[in-house]
Amino acid sequence: MKRLVTVMLAMLCALATMLGGGFSISAETITETTAFFPGDIQGTTLLSYNGTTEIVSIPEGVTVISENCFANHSEIETVILPDGLLEIGGGAFNMCTGLREISIPKSVKSIGAVAFANCTSLNVFTGADSLTELPYGTFLLCSNLETVSVGANLESVEDWCFYGCTKLKQLNLHEGVKHFGNAFGDDLSQYTALLDAYTDENGFTVLNGGYLIAYDGNAKQITIPDSVRLIADHALKDTQGVVVICHASMKYIGKAAFQSCQTMMDLILNNGLQSIGTNALSDMPCLDSLFVPDSVMEIGTQENCTLNVIYGTPGTAAEEFALENGIAFHDAAELQLSGEPVTINYGTDTWSIQNAGADFNGEYYLTEAARDRLGEIMTVYQDKMDAAWDGECFGLSISLILLKAGEFTPEQIQPGAKTVSEITSDQAVQSFLNYYHFTQHTVDMKSLATAPKTESQSMYRIIQMGKASKHGGLPFLISFSFTESGHAVVGYGQEDGSWEIGGETYDGRILIWDPNFPTAPNENAYLYYDSRTLAHCVPCYNADSKSASFIKRVTNAVDILNAYPYPFDTRAGDVNRDGEVRISDAVMLAHIIAEDAGAGITTAGLYSADCNNDGLIQLVDMRVLLKQLI
Repeated sequence: MKRLVTVMLAMLCALATMLGGGFSISAETITETTAFFPGDIQGTTLLSYNGTTEIVSIPEGVTVISENCFANHSEIETVILPDGLLEIGGGAFNMCTGLREISIPKSVKSIGAVAFANCTSLNVFTGADSLTELPYGTFLLCSNLETVSVGANLESVEDWCFYGCTKLKQLNLHEGVKHFGNAFGDDLSQYTALLDAYTDENGFTVLNGGYLIAYDGNAKQITIPDSVRLIADHALKDTQGVVVICHASMKYIGKAAFQSCQTMMDLILNNGLQSIGTNALSDMPCLDSLFVPDSVMEIGTQENCTLNVIYGTPGTAAEEFALENGIAFHDAAELQLSGEPVTINYGTDTWSIQNAGADFNGEYYLTEAARDRLGEIMTVYQDKMDAAWDGECFGLSISLILLKAGEFTPEQIQPGAKTVSEITSDQAVQSFLNYYHFTQHTVDMKSLATAPKTESQSMYRIIQMGKASKHGGLPFLISFSFTESGHAVVGYGQEDGSWEIGGETYDGRILIWDPNFPTAPNENAYLYYDSRTLAHCVPCYNADSKSASFIKRVTNAVDILNAYPYPFDTRAGDVNRDGEVRISDAVMLAHIIAEDAGAGITTAGLYSADCNNDGLIQLVDMRVLLKQLI
């Protein structure tokens, strides 16, 4: 009898709804009907159920089903939920192993964790538009669940929601979902024969609707498929790729999506991305900097974030996140490269001086001013200034980049020189080059060599700098560490193609000016690479990424390369170009005035001999010079 009355009341309520609400149930009516319902109802909350029937119709007027209310009632096969129900508590139907199908009224706003867990007979679930979340373990171990449909207002699918739902075929979610947790647990293989998803040739598993839920590939450069609009929590965690490129369709990056990707050194985010989840960027020691688009409205807390620089637009979430976390922030507008390609022209922009002892008289010569300045900035390596000459590649390379950046002119280095190639080796020039050669031992430059990074990270940065040079980016310093020595060169461009070297094929190369080959390009000194694996080699030095990690420094930062500008001595009278004004200069000036062609005067020396700057070399210049010596 009780069952019959309950069913009749449910039918009456349904009829009232169909008739447009001309019928209502008062609190008194609830009290009366609960007399027939086998449970404890207080106010509008159903606290417990103690019935034993297969069909349960919950009285109209109930707005809350409390936690664990129907738990372990394996006899229940059908539940009729009342219109006006607002909340289903956690574990409310847990272990209702006989429950086959349930439809959630449009009034329901929330469902608690594990609400339908272990409903092993549940086959179909239909959720109303009002639902905004499928919480933790909602359908945990519902082994016969095949179809889940949820309305357009759903925003979040939480962890373990579908774990153990091994027969799930259709998961109908709308595009409003902003967060997709680790809903299937750790093993997706048991779902993807059945689930409405695909795993592509690159190892991406994507649900219908654009939810990237897993990655099982080994590519060095990871490119998210165009169809993906959301990266689920943990989807690429621990991935050992070096760069991830997100496309325009991407809207949301979930919690811990890239966490602990130890070798990932770049992440290219699309404009259109709206949020970056908690810890998505945590524990990524190779990710040094990140460009954050204006479209990003929210960045979650990032524990153990190793970012040093964030580029973005002032006043956006990017700047706010940087300030809150003590990360340097730079206006991304300053980085936009739209200039003409930067080139190095052999014969004008390059040194004619070679990385050879003969061009430096086999010694490291420094003016007193240069030596004093180096003594201040080289806190550990002062002894190198007096060491036997063993190379000048750093000085030639760093100074070439600084010349291209306009930090000084050829005329400053050697009077009369209009181009770099016109500068000839004399003691003043040697002092200039030796000074920049030794700045490799300053704290700023040493930090570049000891910063946490991988060989792949360095190679990727080199490629990006090479490509940037096509749009106004500066040439850049690359230093190598070979088996018994080091070497520095200048990168100034990038080319695509196909080259076979030592049995390996490379599809890109970085154009290199090498001070060992200063006057003409040498393709064997170029840096060749595979854009997919980032394997690389320099043929003329028999160096490649498989034998050793040989890339030591990569930078085109002028503020680092010229952190300590050369102390130019601008005094006239340095006729012999040794960086000082001495009696020997007066003797040489006398030879010039006497028109002694065999005195060995350089063009730069003639400029310095014009001590009063009147365009002539005569006795008045001798008087000016002698006054400096007195």
